[in-house]
Amino acid sequence: MTVTPSGLNMAYLSNSGAEAIEAAIKIAVKSTGRKKIVSMEKAYHGKTLGALSITHSPKYRKSFESMLIPGVEFVRFGDYDSILALLKKEDIAAVFIEPIQGEGGINLPDPEFLSSVREAASGYGSLLVMDEIQSGLGRTGKMWAHEHWGIAPDIMTIGKGIGGGIPMGVTVGKREFVETLEIGEQSSTTGGNPLSCAAGEVVLRELKNGMVRQAGEMGKYMLQRIREETDSHRLVSESRGIGMMLALELKVRFVPLLMDMIDRGLINLYSGINTIRMLPPYTVSREEVEKALDIMKASLDHRLKMQ
Repeated sequence: MTVTPSGLNMAYLSNSGAEAIEAAIKIAVKSTGRKKIVSMEKAYHGKTLGALSITHSPKYRKSFESMLIPGVEFVRFGDYDSILALLKKEDIAAVFIEPIQGEGGINLPDPEFLSSVREAASGYGSLLVMDEIQSGLGRTGKMWAHEHWGIAPDIMTIGKGIGGGIPMGVTVGKREFVETLEIGEQSSTTGGNPLSCAAGEVVLRELKNGMVRQAGEMGKYMLQRIREETDSHRLVSESRGIGMMLALELKVRFVPLLMDMIDRGLINLYSGINTIRMLPPYTVSREEVEKALDIMKASLDHRLKMQ
């Protein structure tokens, strides 16, 4: 069963997305002989020390700044010129990018951003690492979110849904890069255990049986209905997303609204201080979408009255 992008033909199995990121950092540094990394503002890659080093949020970093990896440069997501400038003058091992920023607010790249970074990274001998831990495995209507922009990374990280609830992470990459790690330089006691691998196989089989297409189709429907029902609301700035990665950006802080939605039976997430983040199950029905919209509208109207 082949689901990885072309050329990514070697895998390291671990227990989580954060572990997958740790392995990707080591592969990038070892294979290029370089020490610096470019990551994005608002990026989230995990909370283990290596992953935290390329995670942007100060609330996660502040207690551990002295222990983080030096040489990480943060660039605004979408700022190709700044990335190019760093690639030209710095000793950059890799550029780490979420093709769609998840915790950062469901931020989509401009049409040419990822392809431009792909070309520049290749031109200056740096690796392009796609973090597909949240956006991958069909959530956007394609198996991997970066496929929407017609590119292929050198390394890709996978986590969250791959185990279907069983802990699992995967780092896949081009053999020429991955095999530079010597035996023992990266390992995981229970990584690749039979239970996790069996769960991962089932997940991939179900995804290939039409669930990816379903996620894309229902995601389009849900975003259309959210825009029809909420974009004109006085508390809403905009709605955005792709597939089952959706966001409702507010003109007010999210906390009262999110808590009210949960009290009414709708479980959402958040980003920053004013964004409701939605990651529905791929199996969501139109009836469930309409019920969710009713709750969202009721919460928005309630919050408006309370102002």
